[in-house]
Amino acid sequence: MLIRYVRLSALLLLVAACSSSESDAGEGTDDGDDRDATTQADGSVSSEDASDNADASSPDASDASDASDAEDAGDAEDAGDAEDAGDAGDAGECTNGATLECYGGPGGTVGIGLCKAGTRTCKNGVWEACTGEVRPAPETCDGFDNDCDGVIDNGVKNACGGCNVLGSAPGAVCENCGTVACNGTEAIVCVPPPVLPGTACTALNGCNGSNVCGANNTVSCVATEQRNACNVCGPAVEGLNVACTAANGCGGTTACSPNGLSTVCVAAEQRNACGVCGAAVEGLNVACTAANGCGGTTACSPDGLSAICVASEQRNACGVCGAAVEGLNVACTAANGCGGTTACSANGLGTVCVAAEQRNACGVCGAAVEGLNLPCMAANGCAGTTTCSPDGLSAICVALEQRNECGVCGAPVEGLNASCPAANGCAGTTTCSPDGLSAICVAAEERNACGVCGGPAIVGAVDDACTAADGCEGALACNALGTALECNAPAKNACGVCGGPAVTGVGNACTNAEGCGGQLACNTDGTGTECKSTLTKNECGVCGGPPVTGLGTACTTASSAPGTMACGADGTAVCTAHKVVISEFCGGTTASNTDEFVELYNPMPFDISIAGWVLQYKSATSTTSYSATYTLPAGAKIQSKGYYLIGGATYSGAVATDTRYPAAFDASASTTGGGHIRIGLPGLSTNITDAKTVDKLGYGTANSPEGSAAPSHPASGGSLERKAVATSTSATMAVGGADALRGNGYDTDDNSKDFVTRAARQPQNSSSPTESP
Repeated sequence: MLIRYVRLSALLLLVAACSSSESDAGEGTDDGDDRDATTQADGSVSSEDASDNADASSPDASDASDASDAEDAGDAEDAGDAEDAGDAGDAGECTNGATLECYGGPGGTVGIGLCKAGTRTCKNGVWEACTGEVRPAPETCDGFDNDCDGVIDNGVKNACGGCNVLGSAPGAVCENCGTVACNGTEAIVCVPPPVLPGTACTALNGCNGSNVCGANNTVSCVATEQRNACNVCGPAVEGLNVACTAANGCGGTTACSPNGLSTVCVAAEQRNACGVCGAAVEGLNVACTAANGCGGTTACSPDGLSAICVASEQRNACGVCGAAVEGLNVACTAANGCGGTTACSANGLGTVCVAAEQRNACGVCGAAVEGLNLPCMAANGCAGTTTCSPDGLSAICVALEQRNECGVCGAPVEGLNASCPAANGCAGTTTCSPDGLSAICVAAEERNACGVCGGPAIVGAVDDACTAADGCEGALACNALGTALECNAPAKNACGVCGGPAVTGVGNACTNAEGCGGQLACNTDGTGTECKSTLTKNECGVCGGPPVTGLGTACTTASSAPGTMACGADGTAVCTAHKVVISEFCGGTTASNTDEFVELYNPMPFDISIAGWVLQYKSATSTTSYSATYTLPAGAKIQSKGYYLIGGATYSGAVATDTRYPAAFDASASTTGGGHIRIGLPGLSTNITDAKTVDKLGYGTANSPEGSAAPSHPASGGSLERKAVATSTSATMAVGGADALRGNGYDTDDNSKDFVTRAARQPQNSSSPTESP
């Protein structure tokens, strides 16, 4: 592009020179001698002025008029040279100071992104190198269009829209069936599935299961146990419906135990009173007549199926213990209609015709029928009991039970083919159980992938990655009806962060770290709020207040009292009167009446000069004036939150005094009397009342204290000390107490409320550390 600019400029110059030469060659005039070449708006030299710079009489200029020669001259220029193609001509080919736009980048890129054209300047008739141009550069992630293709950061941002290299692409699979998602624009996070692998669950068979991370990065519930033959979740149960011997020793069939985890043998019959499996035997142990006619007791028959009478004594030939009976054993017809033989009469005293054969157990004259009332297998294949045949001459097996609706010997099975809820939770129909002894529910339909009975087939896979309408990444999940899948993605919080923690209060009023009001706004990562305010505190701590100047400078209050400029309640500078308080007072010890001190404390936020201030003492009862006066020396000063110690003539404390008053100034230390100590501004009179009084302590029996008098002076070595706060006590003000280092600024103008007694005095001076409440 640079070569094209140069060639075009040279061509224009040459054409203009030729045109001028042709028009003026015979005339010898030059109308443009007084004009300089100028640079047009497009950076080229105007043809009108360019002709003035060409030498019409120069053979070189004539040669240069050939356009092809001009092209060759441009081609001869080195593309990397900073010189213009016209530099190959005479030094007078451009006008000093003229400028020319230049650009060496690809066409169509100038003015796009960071790319811009430069400028060439004519110096000494020669175009200098192009300066200030910006050509396309490789694109970098910096918020600018470096390659000048019209797109900022084209192809260099990560999948989350930032510049950092991400470890994985959003939507990729991560540990424990999780899905990689963007955490802002510069980081990613593994989002766990709604159901975590390894957690307990209930499987489709209704038994215990465990959630498992499976194919397609999906979590499914896999049963850890199965239902056994008794339809109970647990170990397998085998050997059902098998013949067995029950606990009573009788025949039975195996069936499920009550808990469904094993088998039990259920007896098909019970033992009778004779201990035999079969029909009941009644009438045992009853008085009876034995077969020989003697008295006896009923007992079990040999087969245990009936009761027989066992004689308790023996009889004669007639079965009676008594005289013989003749004519026995003669053929006859017995009373039962059967042939017989004579035998003893019923009472054993005569003969009767006794049938030669008895009616059998079936009531027929003939052979005995045995094996009655015994367990047997009936013709229907069910258990039965032997009984008389129709002719009474044999025993046949009669079924005790019939085959039920399921074709199994046993109780009837009711409720078959009825609607019921199946084990899968879907509708079903009752049918015979595997053992045929009960009805079970068989499902008529199956659940779809969303667990809906008979529901439509689900297209897609649950837990597949998806993008919700709001742009948040999620996983496919069943809709509320279970008829289709929908994108289940974490919602954006109030700060627009997908799955971000709940953020509330955006736009609400708040107070920033400086204590100024503002509005809650989202923090930089959108996980919470922060208070944003345009207000700042002025020098007096007032949010948005006007600037305050002059703080700490000396001033005079409206009452003509000395003061210092300090912050007022409205956050502006006001002249604040000096406030100094009597913080501790000791009136002497048993060693010396003047081993005493008065300690002052400055609660103000600025230092105060107390030079020339007056300390005075008055007895408890005087009504006329203060009797002792001491003026503080020049240079006396008490720093903010600091102390100043004034000692008596014989003060002997370990802490040095800042000044001492003479022995004549002798305050009372009486534990039963009292007195007054006051401090005032220069010029304080001895009158009981004076406007220049700054602070006063009346103790014991004092007649003019501030408010009510403080307690009486404690015993020798003690003192009266001002509280730090309202709740201060003698204990909290003592060494190591909670208020010991909180100053002595509590002042209600009531001595009784402001002072406590100290058993051991503790004076402080101007070198002691400052203390604040």
